[in-house]
Amino acid sequence: MGAVPPRVRVLIVDDDALTRKLFAMVVRELVPEVEVVEAVGVAAARAKLPAKLVITDYRLADGTGGDVLAAVRGSEIPDACVLAVTGIPGDEAKSLAHLGFDQLIFKPVDLEQLRASCRRALA
Repeated sequence: MGAVPPRVRVLIVDDDALTRKLFAMVVRELVPEVEVVEAVGVAAARAKLPAKLVITDYRLADGTGGDVLAAVRGSEIPDACVLAVTGIPGDEAKSLAHLGFDQLIFKPVDLEQLRASCRRALA
């Protein structure tokens, strides 16, 4: 697959510092501009900046990935691809599908799956 243009920005939202660091390492293999934030409020403010991809945990300390999704869709980057990462089990997770995420990624996260999902979103 071809290289992603260097000015593409990715926003990662997760309240777990280790997860933010790990996801950022994977995404930086694909694009240089990666911003990591820990809260819905910060993500909403950052959604005013251009981004092609947003990766968010669904359950955050100050809200949900649904709140992040709403902030993105109502921002300057409404067409950004939004991936939600969740540990919510089976049937309960199916209820997330109607919210409008571009993809759900289930925990424990397979880093190869994350990398492939990011490549597709950034293509």
